[in-house]
Amino acid sequence: MIPAFPDCRWVDANAETLTCEVCYRPKRKREGVNHRRCIIGWNERDTSMLPPVSRGPGSMLHAILAELNFGVSADCGCDERIAEMNRNGVEWCKTNRETIIGWLKESAAKRGWLEKLEAANELRKRDWWSAFDPIGSIVDRAIYLAEAASQAAHPDLA
Repeated sequence: MIPAFPDCRWVDANAETLTCEVCYRPKRKREGVNHRRCIIGWNERDTSMLPPVSRGPGSMLHAILAELNFGVSADCGCDERIAEMNRNGVEWCKTNRETIIGWLKESAAKRGWLEKLEAANELRKRDWWSAFDPIGSIVDRAIYLAEAASQAAHPDLA
């Protein structure tokens, strides 16, 4: 069972947008109050119980897939691939985008049609996805979020 992530913690980014201070996801102010799930997750009450959050591209991809209710299964080998993406970093993921897409297609082939349909329905609600390359847009979003998290954590390197 995939744990439910709490809502994003929105802060003002500029006159038109808000940004989640945890996952760095942007949102237009005119969208009003909606309760988007934070793709990183946090716990205000007790953070000592949580493992350290990795903001690498593999962890971001895992969080996006969990948000789409398309989480890790026992036989997918996802944990190793998540660790490999985190270890190798953003530039490696950009260079090996097609490999990562292949991994996702391989994992999706093992899933039932209903699970894929539900994930696709969730994906189409996102403003960043591409109908022409849905799996590629998920990978691109994970890379983008990992890059944004890295720049926020180390602004002097940006």
